[in-house]
Amino acid sequence: MKRRPLVEKPWLRVLLFVISLLAVFVLLGFLSGVLQDAMKGELGKAGGLATVWRNLEKSSYIFPLLISALASFITVAIFRKKIDKRSITSLGLQPGSHRASAATGFFLGLLLLGIGTFILIASKHLQWEDLQFNASQLFINAVLLLLVAFGEELVFRGYILNNLLQFTNKWIALAVSAVVFAVFHINNPGVNGLPLLNLFLAGLLLGINYIYTKNLWFGILLHFSWNFYMGCILGYKVSGLPFQSLFQQTLTGTALFTGGSFGFEGSVIASILYILAVLGTGYLYETRLLKQKLPEVSS
Repeated sequence: MKRRPLVEKPWLRVLLFVISLLAVFVLLGFLSGVLQDAMKGELGKAGGLATVWRNLEKSSYIFPLLISALASFITVAIFRKKIDKRSITSLGLQPGSHRASAATGFFLGLLLLGIGTFILIASKHLQWEDLQFNASQLFINAVLLLLVAFGEELVFRGYILNNLLQFTNKWIALAVSAVVFAVFHINNPGVNGLPLLNLFLAGLLLGINYIYTKNLWFGILLHFSWNFYMGCILGYKVSGLPFQSLFQQTLTGTALFTGGSFGFEGSVIASILYILAVLGTGYLYETRLLKQKLPEVSS
């Protein structure tokens, strides 16, 4: 039997969740700072640990992203189990389901970035300078970005959008979750109006599958392939964060077209691609939904 949630109103659960998530971010950020200071001091003098620390320091994005993923996992787990009185898998993580959606999400990320990169190369705004292959760093970044994609999809689509869908219609729920997604990135390096708009559009694209299927795998694989391919293969910054990349690139021209210091996500090209992807995906799901309902109407 499904148990009644500790907090009955879905919108109130979302509000309490967001406040709690911010608190966990602050707490883990403080603890991380203490740990980093300790490693720089006496602990950092130990031979093996000092080497690990120096490698971590070279990648300034690692600690913030690990904190983000850890805060996401902790907060979602506590709220889903203790407040919602439901299992974590009920957020849309049922094993073995929606393989086609997961594959579609993964390859959609590659497709959109491929088109955007082709446009930048054809317009001579992007040039390749070098090729640097570091297998261990590529693997570390892949694991890190997979954790981030998993954590953020649990938060913004799995928990926030899931609860909003119990309170209002799917389009309002999707829009609100996308706004929250964009606001949570407001302190990223290089952020301004256009990147925030694009983050909102990205939130719509990441969540549009969920409002029809209640499954997270499309969003998780799209989120991961977009970030990994963009930052670790093609050499763009990922929401303002620099990653060690396979291809070394040089961007020239206006930031409106290239994304500037925020990366490709801050460009008007990304805006157009996001809008087309949202409209196309929404149309496909709405069409399929109408076809599924057609026999019921005719009978």
